[in-house]
Amino acid sequence: VRPQPSHPLSALGAMAGYDPEREPAQLLQGIKPSDQATWFSGGTAHILPAERAQASFDVEKMITCVDGGKKNTMKRRFIVDSTEDFTGPVVDARKYDLDRDGMEGSIAEALDHFIKIHRPHVERGYVPEEHEMLFMNLGGMMGGYPGYGLFCSTLLGQCDPEQIMWWLPKAIMCQITGCYAQTELGHGSNVRGLETTATYDKETQTFILETPTLTSMKYWPSSMVSATHAVVYAQLIIEGKEYGVHVFMVQLRDEAFRPMPGVEVGDLGSKVGEQCIDIGYLRMKQVRVPRNCMLAKRQRVSKDGKYKKLNEGAKEGGDKMAYLTMMGARVTLMGSAASCLAKASTVAVRYAAVRKQGFKDTTPGISHRSEEFSILDYKMTQYRLLKQLSFAFASRFTYNWLTERMNALKGGLGGTELLGDASDLPEMHASSAGLKGLCCERASLGIEDCRKACGGAGYLLTSGVAALEADFKWRATAEGDTVVMLLQTARYLIKSAAAARKGEE
Repeated sequence: VRPQPSHPLSALGAMAGYDPEREPAQLLQGIKPSDQATWFSGGTAHILPAERAQASFDVEKMITCVDGGKKNTMKRRFIVDSTEDFTGPVVDARKYDLDRDGMEGSIAEALDHFIKIHRPHVERGYVPEEHEMLFMNLGGMMGGYPGYGLFCSTLLGQCDPEQIMWWLPKAIMCQITGCYAQTELGHGSNVRGLETTATYDKETQTFILETPTLTSMKYWPSSMVSATHAVVYAQLIIEGKEYGVHVFMVQLRDEAFRPMPGVEVGDLGSKVGEQCIDIGYLRMKQVRVPRNCMLAKRQRVSKDGKYKKLNEGAKEGGDKMAYLTMMGARVTLMGSAASCLAKASTVAVRYAAVRKQGFKDTTPGISHRSEEFSILDYKMTQYRLLKQLSFAFASRFTYNWLTERMNALKGGLGGTELLGDASDLPEMHASSAGLKGLCCERASLGIEDCRKACGGAGYLLTSGVAALEADFKWRATAEGDTVVMLLQTARYLIKSAAAARKGEE
């Protein structure tokens, strides 16, 4: 008697006997490196050490060169190694299966992870410098609280000394969390066109912040939903007169984490990647903040509504220093392009070195155990992967150079004043825009090609490279779309060429 075929859906009954101890993560716990092929090893442990031994250069010297000096190498290792002792779902493959919302969701877990890493260090007086955000990115610490960098750097660059003492220590200690609220639904790169308003009321000595239209809502700020405060860019209006875009410190939530009166804040929903980061929107209706909540490093509004700039007689270009935050963000994004493409290249090159494909001896009838080529032996694979690796190196060296230029303008690491030649600002703007556009676009495409080069294994989120491709690609748009960035550089070059033809410097 022939057995009756089981119904295809009958296999679902096996779910009732599901054993969590037999999850892939549990079953693979016995795997360990070995030179011999066994049930728990592919016998490939010797391959990568052998490949590394063929290096024609001193590896430690190359590391120091890439980092920009021994001091930076020591600091990078300190920052990256700070994550090694931490456990939890956001530091292993379980992060790909977390829901976004809730106290145990990916957003909450990632923010908690970030704070736990930083708090012991900042309590000892350690204050991260702007360029160290790249090292945090390498250590996987920026995923949970990207607002940390822009929020703190804006306070440092736009506040007067008294305001810095009010807010910056709390921001660094994560006693308050913040976000950078500049971009609106209707305006991004055209900062002068922002529609959010801050109208001064002499009677109460407060600014009234409004997002009067749908397109004026603050749209797409990272860490918006988890933030207690925001640095809000708005048009300053005093007695009907417009004074341009200024920055205001606005409290979004009370001590119970409920939105403040007049504040509407929400999450924009799931994205292509980086689900552990909350991206939100902000709408304000008659939100009042005290007069001293306008960041006052370069201007002030008196009690009776008199507007006064504080940089009369300062070097030319002082007004443009307010845009250093955006320029710094573009440089940081360029650095993240270098680091993320380097990660993807590392994964793909290691995989290509270990993965075998094609017999070296093609004689008919040979044993299936005969020696095979590594796919990295093939010229096309080398061309495909090494061009990505070389661009990662080029991007990193260019980032180092651009960071030095920015620091020279601002008076060193952590500086916020224009101490260099103001005439360099147009070139710096053009360079940061074009290089951000080029590097982020190339890195986005390069990471995807590295993923494809890993075959089917590259499609798994646990490969590292698949998730990296999805997580990185927003950087090609953030702080300026690639085409817009390249056009800004092109405009500067055309203008410079026209000046050169006239004999001008």
